[in-house]
Amino acid sequence: MTKAKKSPISSIKLPDGKVRLAIIHALLKDSKSCHWGLEMKMLNKLLKEHNDPEFWFFFAKRYKFVTLIHLMPQFDIIFATHLEYIKQKSLTLPEATEVVLQKEKIGEDVVLPPKQKTLADFIK
Repeated sequence: MTKAKKSPISSIKLPDGKVRLAIIHALLKDSKSCHWGLEMKMLNKLLKEHNDPEFWFFFAKRYKFVTLIHLMPQFDIIFATHLEYIKQKSLTLPEATEVVLQKEKIGEDVVLPPKQKTLADFIK
């Protein structure tokens, strides 16, 4: 008899409990008055789709929800934000080049007259 194969979703390692609580706190407007069991269940479903906790903190900077149930039908928002997150994460900036300034001045300094700050300066 052969063993049943695990689905790829069940083999994904989900973040630990403290990280999940931090994600819920970040996503909800008022995390003190929420139903924690329901929120944890919805978060587990969302984490099966997008497992990276950094993405959820990135997502929480843009959107806040009363409950995570409101997030379930809005997978297009999650998908668009995930694409933006991937672009930002894969962005590579060129290394800064060191600018060498000359020690000697070129040209003459320009001396500007002082500005008239008060009415008495203007009348003089």
